[in-house]
Amino acid sequence: MEKLLLEPQSSEPYQLPSVGRLTLSLGLETSGGVMVKVIHKYHWLPDTVSTIFSTIADGQTSIVIHVLQGESEFMEDNKSLGSFRINGICPAPRGVPQIEVEFNIDEDGILSVAAFDEGTGNKLDITLTGGRTLTNVGLLLKYYELMMSTAEKYQIMYEYDTIKRKLSQFI
Repeated sequence: MEKLLLEPQSSEPYQLPSVGRLTLSLGLETSGGVMVKVIHKYHWLPDTVSTIFSTIADGQTSIVIHVLQGESEFMEDNKSLGSFRINGICPAPRGVPQIEVEFNIDEDGILSVAAFDEGTGNKLDITLTGGRTLTNVGLLLKYYELMMSTAEKYQIMYEYDTIKRKLSQFI
């Protein structure tokens, strides 16, 4: 197992209260620059949540796990917490490989994200660091409010893009 340590701003880990709630959702970037929420805001902490993702192209042998925080459905409107690549996925038709992605926020408030390729057994995990709490990740109230209003404003655009993307999968 390989372990990566990302350091966006400092070497201190993101700290969460030992018992509390997440103020902004945590998720992953998917095709089309869309964020899929894995842990929703106000979720009780500590906790571990996992979900299954797959490839978007036939024969794809690697994927990038890009961890985000925010409420917008669009990746660019959220805070990037870090990313890593899992390689060695067996070439297969799109949607066949099963990649389990697990978010773990422990009792000390440290966020770890692991990706496990069920086909090959490859596993890669990261511990995200930055010296700020995940409950606010250094977001000022003004920025938080802007992020929330942007998320609401673009909800209709997201729904349109989702329908368009689903239809393109059938073409």
